[in-house]
Amino acid sequence: MLPLRTYGTTPRNAFTGPGRVNVNFAIAKQTPLVGERLNLLFRAEFFNLFNHAQFNIPNTNITDATLFGQITSVVPDSQRIVQLAAKITF
Repeated sequence: MLPLRTYGTTPRNAFTGPGRVNVNFAIAKQTPLVGERLNLLFRAEFFNLFNHAQFNIPNTNITDATLFGQITSVVPDSQRIVQLAAKITF
């Protein structure tokens, strides 16, 4: 009988988890307020712009017959994040 956690002749790292798709985007606009001395810089940053789900790796517990090899969760904090900033320079 083979011990647990062996996959026969399968080489190491033969199984891979789901790929990750993450697109980040930033845009900035600088506007002069008073002549050339006072400027306003507005910046918007978008993390995970298209809100793709980032799945965790499959369950690797070989003794769990009902969930082995299934993906049951997503990566924490993988939702879309929008960050806005304004800066005045003089």
